Amino acid sequence: MRGQRLFGIVVACLLIASAALARDPIPVKDKDGKTYALIVLCNDCRTPSEQRCFDGAEEGFWKGKSCGKCLLRANGGRLVEVPYDVHVTGVLTDEQGNPRKERFVKLFMQNGWGHRTRTFDDGRFRIIMGATVERKAKEPLIVDVGRLIDQQKDNKDLYFAFYYMSPDFQPCPD
Repeated sequence: MRGQRLFGIVVACLLIASAALARDPIPVKDKDGKTYALIVLCNDCRTPSEQRCFDGAEEGFWKGKSCGKCLLRANGGRLVEVPYDVHVTGVLTDEQGNPRKERFVKLFMQNGWGHRTRTFDDGRFRIIMGATVERKAKEPLIVDVGRLIDQQKDNKDLYFAFYYMSPDFQPCPD
């Protein structure tokens, strides 16, 4: 019993600590290692020392710079060319590791499009996108963004946000 409790505390601390770090963009790669796109997660505070920081902010920060819809403006609405269907999967939890049920997840795309889904009872989600140029294969690229802590701030915080960018995307100007 005590060992399980200690394990739970360690897991919760690791989840909180990982949320405070600015994540590197998550690559969308084919089996040969070619990167077609990057998934960027904006954080809700400029520096980790300010407070506990959480990914999924629609308007936030990435490595100390502004991040969010300004990425779409800074990158000119270009289509991210991916010759595969892409499935983005992951799990949303609260700070205690409990699944976020029926939470909207939204993927903003560089060209202005967007995709939205809702989490299942266990916090899992899947966003399914079609190829944006001539398809190379029937099998999709599956990108698992992992387990993420979602801090829904209030009723105006409608969804957990991601940004789908080209590998050469420009950060937001500050």
